[in-house]
Order: sequence, then C-alpha cells, then structure tokens
Amino acid sequence: MSDEETVPQGEPEGAEPEGEDDKTPIDVFSLLQWMIGMLHQHAWQTMGLMPSPATGKIERDLSQTKVAIDCAAYMINQVMPFSPPQAQKELRALLSDLQINFVSQSQREG
Repeated sequence: MSDEETVPQGEPEGAEPEGEDDKTPIDVFSLLQWMIGMLHQHAWQTMGLMPSPATGKIERDLSQTKVAIDCAAYMINQVMPFSPPQAQKELRALLSDLQINFVSQSQREG
C-alpha cells in the first residue's frame, strides 16, 4: 500500500467523511413542518373527516384532535418567524382550518 492509498486512522475503509454523502442533514424547521403535516393529517382523521389509513374506517376522538391541533399550533408558532411570507400564510390557513373544523365537529357531538 502506497502513501496515497492509506486509510486515515479511525475511519473504516470505504467510509465517507461527513457531508460528502448523498444525504443532506435535515434542519429543525423542515422537521417541524413535516411534523405539522403529520399532526394535521391525524387531526382530520380523529375528527372523523377522513378514514384512518390503518383501519380504513372513520374514527372520532376529539380529545386526540385537540392535542394534535394544540401541538401543531405550538410548532407553527416556532416555525413562523423563520418562514417566508407565503409559507406563513399557508401555516395560518392550515391552523385556522383545523380550529374551525374542530369547533364544528365539537358542536355536532354536544
């Protein structure tokens, strides 16, 4: 093995240095936006407005819906200052839509 072919100490042969692979690290704002999307979908399911992907059935549990909306609202507030104006508008609309539908579904139940 020549000097050009030596593997640096501490790195297994064939390992790529950080940042040089095809995967880019995810930032916290992208992660939060993904989680907001998941909570949004879960809220729609637990309001009984779309079927559960696991069972294919309509299931209502407004206590879960409330927690999902509250968590989404918190995450939206964290992401909002770092989002461009169009994304802010979309996040506000998403939250408003969830809240309006939750009130509507709550009134149907009571």
